Amino acid sequence: MSKGQKKNGKTEPLLNPNMTFQELADKVTFQLEALNKDLDLVQQYKNDLAKKVNERQIKNKAKDEIVKINTKINELCDQFKQLKSYNFTRKTEKEYRDKIMKRLRGYFSRQHDRFVQLVGAFQMTEKVHLEERRSIFSNGSTNLSALSEISVHKMAESIGDAEMIESIEDIDFYQVILEERESQINLIRGIAYELNAAASDQARLLNERQQDLENLVNDASVAEQMVEEGNEELDRGAQRMGHTSRCQNSLPLCLLVLVLLGVTFVALIFFKVIKINA
Repeated sequence: MSKGQKKNGKTEPLLNPNMTFQELADKVTFQLEALNKDLDLVQQYKNDLAKKVNERQIKNKAKDEIVKINTKINELCDQFKQLKSYNFTRKTEKEYRDKIMKRLRGYFSRQHDRFVQLVGAFQMTEKVHLEERRSIFSNGSTNLSALSEISVHKMAESIGDAEMIESIEDIDFYQVILEERESQINLIRGIAYELNAAASDQARLLNERQQDLENLVNDASVAEQMVEEGNEELDRGAQRMGHTSRCQNSLPLCLLVLVLLGVTFVALIFFKVIKINA
């Protein structure tokens, strides 16, 4: 993995610890766009090989470009590590970081897969070419796939065929690139797993909050219904109290009427208006 890059004859670190998250994310985005153009160039080299013209020259150019791309991908992996290392305390900032990283990781994964496919295609071309060269010298009596790697090398050296030796070296070269890419992509997959897990946690928390909100709404509805029922009961109680109060207020009047009637009755008897039999 690359540790630094040359600038004015000096080795400088790939990562700037003073760079903000947004600055680094913008830088990664720019490099991914440039990487896409580099892959287009390698794809063009692959298409040119089909023309069977200047094959060795095209293969060498493709190998040089593949080495450059592989170095850039290693740098991007380092930058993804730094992006992942940014810690934020506010929830909105964490969500923004995860959103940006998920988008960049998806873009990077697609380009990484495309690069691996192109390298695999170049390697397969060399394997086919090696088989063709072996068939010429062995008259098709030996299956190359059944030979060990050491046996193939020995065969090429004993025959002294330069094209076979070059194909073997190219196959080994592409194999080293593929193995390195396999180990690096595990890092990106690990980041993707953590991002997906974080997204799942956020979705779970959102569902829990939604459920809590629904429970609060239900509780509020129940409380409102209880208040309404309580108010109705208070109204009924007030009505009963009003009826009782009216009866209590009319009681002195009734007693007064009875007293007046009694006095009147006594007065009538006294003035002999009403005779009572002895």
